[in-house]
Amino acid sequence: MRLPGGLMRSEQLSGVADIADRFAGGFADVTTRANLQLREISAANAMNVLQGLRDLGIVTQGSGADNIRNVTCSTLSGIDATELIETMPLAKQLHYHILHKRELYGLPRKFNIAFDGSGRVSSLAETNDISFHAVCVESENADLTLPAGVYFLLGLGGITGHNDFARSTGVLVEPDQCVAICEAILRVFIQHEDRTDRKRARLKYVLDEWGILRRPTPRVRLSLQRPTRHLAIERIAHQA
Repeated sequence: MRLPGGLMRSEQLSGVADIADRFAGGFADVTTRANLQLREISAANAMNVLQGLRDLGIVTQGSGADNIRNVTCSTLSGIDATELIETMPLAKQLHYHILHKRELYGLPRKFNIAFDGSGRVSSLAETNDISFHAVCVESENADLTLPAGVYFLLGLGGITGHNDFARSTGVLVEPDQCVAICEAILRVFIQHEDRTDRKRARLKYVLDEWGILRRPTPRVRLSLQRPTRHLAIERIAHQA
């Protein structure tokens, strides 16, 4: 399934339980990407499961294999008084954007993206290929080129299975530009990845091969078709 941010309505959760009892193994697995999986589905019941999920407003398109996996965000988004920004709306925006971009499917390997609103409970965004950490630029650190406000600090190359975390690029992204920069990075990854070795077919290894310390290259800026904004870390007042 694809459950952006792991959010479900009560009737959806009840409906999934019913589908599991009737057409699957009677249980659902909770994944590390705030998602659910149904198992022990017979061939005769496959369409019943898919149709039942669609009736609940839950899609399964591209939820597994070598695709962009379920987009995660801060668990307490929208109810955490300490968060800098709600991240659930961004997870949903990216979710729907991915669904309607056929060229973003069939990647060399799975790809993970997460948003962190810098609240009480971390989304562990640094374990993802692309991470967005909310930061605040206060008025005393702002100028005409960098207005005061909330931005996301971009990290790249996280892959915990290979003992590495996403590293900060020093690039600040405005919230309404997060989806665009994700697509730009993905397009560069698709163009330059190595499909001959699945163990190394991740963004981390593309960046390591370029020897650029996980910083967006001119290739990303060209794909994005707009300049990126860099910032000295001391100008950030709040950071996860």
